[in-house]
Amino acid sequence: MKKLKIIALLLCSTLTFYSCKKETTTITPESHTNTSGSFELMQKVVLTKSCAISGCHASVNDGAYKQHKLVLVGADVYKNLFNGSVTNAKAIEAGLKQIIPKDAEKSFFYQKLNFATTAYKFGNAMPLGAEPLTANQLKFIKDWIDAGAPEKGHVADEALMH
Repeated sequence: MKKLKIIALLLCSTLTFYSCKKETTTITPESHTNTSGSFELMQKVVLTKSCAISGCHASVNDGAYKQHKLVLVGADVYKNLFNGSVTNAKAIEAGLKQIIPKDAEKSFFYQKLNFATTAYKFGNAMPLGAEPLTANQLKFIKDWIDAGAPEKGHVADEALMH
């Protein structure tokens, strides 16, 4: 019976990991044009391609939604992130929110993407099962958050996303 429980646990862990795995997408400069600002550019280049995919943050019906309660697709993405609540108990204790304007270091969203160098190691690095973001993409997101994380307007260097 104990062996069966261990096998079931390993199978669930493996399925969770591979459900978020995706193919690498090449990002071209043309994909960045005509954005209303830094948030929309981040949404197109990072969220849509690496986070808002089936099995991860695409829907309330995704398997992992019960754990993270964060959807990163649709009209409410900005609202879900800006001062958005987190479900990780240790992150809550540390006073983190999804995005705290002007404070990337206390923004759970940034910490999960910047997992390799963050002081916070809550849960898994994101995007789970996919290529990590580039140093330039991380800098863009940090700069955007530290500039107040506005929904509209360009506050981070767009060249970092190319």
